[in-house]
Amino acid sequence: MTSSPTCTSTTSSSAPAPCVQPRPSLPATLPPRRSPGPGPCPRSRWHRPAAPADPFSRKVFPLSTRSVIARPTDPSSRSRYQGIYCHHDGYPDHQLPLLLGAYQYRFARDLDALQHHLIDAAHDWKTLGLDLLDGAPVHITAPFARHSYYPSAAFDNVITTDGSPAGPSVITEDATSYLDWGYVLHEHGVEVIALPWYDRGPLVDWDTSPLARISESPRLWAPGRPAPVQGPRTPPAMTTALPQPAAMPAPSRSTSR
Repeated sequence: MTSSPTCTSTTSSSAPAPCVQPRPSLPATLPPRRSPGPGPCPRSRWHRPAAPADPFSRKVFPLSTRSVIARPTDPSSRSRYQGIYCHHDGYPDHQLPLLLGAYQYRFARDLDALQHHLIDAAHDWKTLGLDLLDGAPVHITAPFARHSYYPSAAFDNVITTDGSPAGPSVITEDATSYLDWGYVLHEHGVEVIALPWYDRGPLVDWDTSPLARISESPRLWAPGRPAPVQGPRTPPAMTTALPQPAAMPAPSRSTSR
């Protein structure tokens, strides 16, 4: 039996001894992380973008939540999917609305055109953005515009060891150990995979509203359970009618005397 670490202090002029705390373990609700695959990491996890113009804006300075946008591959291959790298804002509540909106409006439900635009690009993606919602009605795009969504951007500041610009990454199922989320564009919907813990995930139907409420908690995206997606919030009904004053009761006979 081991004793718990304690902190020691001293009254002398020397600095106090450091207190070493145990490293916290993963929550019990999540399985252990999957073992790393053999594939190399094409992008450094220590990449840092330039300082934001507004340090208080979450969307101006997106976090490096790495994801893969992929298409399913032939079942006879060694990988279920193959896709391209996206560096920023890989959480489902950012990526899913853009993918759903792009399919429903900009690409008019043409899955091949959507896959070609995103996965067959000549570059990796720095982030996916508001341009994917081109053609959507104002009530769809307005909530995203208010949260400082910007157009999609290419990951074009990466070079190879010989100094030439880097091409797009080709990511397969066995090379995802450095990624946080995966989005596989199937015929009937988007498979969302919390990659550090699972190798599969629930399917979100293509008819889902881009305004749906989407959880970003990895434990809720476990395979075999419904996708944690709820319908859009219904705004309260607004009315301009003024309340009518209550009718005055008729005076009683005793009061009129």
